[in-house]
Amino acid sequence: MTTASIPEENDAEYANLIEDIQQYCSIPEVIYHYTSAEGLNGILQSQELRLTRWDCLNDISENVYIHDVIRECIQEMEADETFKRNVGALNQIILSYKHPLSCVQTDKNMYVASFSKNDDCLPLWTYYTKSAQSNGYCVGFNSDSFSFKGTSFSMCGVIYNRCVQKQLINKFLQHFFVLYNAYIVNGHINEGIKLSLVHAFSDFVSSVGCLFKHPSFEYEEEIRVLARINAQKAIDEKRIKIRCSNGILIPYIAMKFEQAGIKSVKSSPTLDEAAAYNGIRTAQTLYKYPRFEIEHSSLPLRNI
Repeated sequence: MTTASIPEENDAEYANLIEDIQQYCSIPEVIYHYTSAEGLNGILQSQELRLTRWDCLNDISENVYIHDVIRECIQEMEADETFKRNVGALNQIILSYKHPLSCVQTDKNMYVASFSKNDDCLPLWTYYTKSAQSNGYCVGFNSDSFSFKGTSFSMCGVIYNRCVQKQLINKFLQHFFVLYNAYIVNGHINEGIKLSLVHAFSDFVSSVGCLFKHPSFEYEEEIRVLARINAQKAIDEKRIKIRCSNGILIPYIAMKFEQAGIKSVKSSPTLDEAAAYNGIRTAQTLYKYPRFEIEHSSLPLRNI
């Protein structure tokens, strides 16, 4: 088989597309992480946050929604003459996106930690504090206070607007199809180039898929920290760990943060304000954190 790769200038254009999408949403100075009492204690004690493997997140539409949007974009492109000329040759790459029951592989090297721009959101208290009484805490972090040892990561805002999602995907697909067409010679394409394009398509889905969510989740105003790791190397270095949740074993990796990076801790509306304050302040002193602001939710909700 003849080997070949996509020229650097096209690789750079592809990388720019990914970067444009990742930087589409602005990142505020302070971002918020909702957690349970156990979660808060673990965060303060270990000075770490957990990034969960992408295919093990709570939202069952993770890894699925992006494929639905891509399929919709491809269906709308089928009237395009360039697409129709190449659709036969492209089937190996896009066939899995033309049928809703197709099995599309998930990137198991992507790990995610979730934050929000909103520090007092009732649905987030209910969903992420992990208790029937919605008891929990919201931790405010400086968005520049995180670090990974030997691992690159990015911080990106989630995009919920379906029209914007399709615009961004169409921009990639147009670049992708033009690029593919440029390498067709006498109706054929070099197998090495085809393999490179397959990898580029898969990389796009992994890089962008974890930033697209259904519009119904817009209230979350989510910011995500993303880390793509070499799984085998991480296993050898014992960096991948396991936690248990509802009977399931969940892989995660740890992310360090600066102690001064915690700017506030807010208790949920269902907790006794004074008791919550005293517990947080004691933990702050015990674990030797610089003094941070302690607040209580302003939502009018009682634990009954």
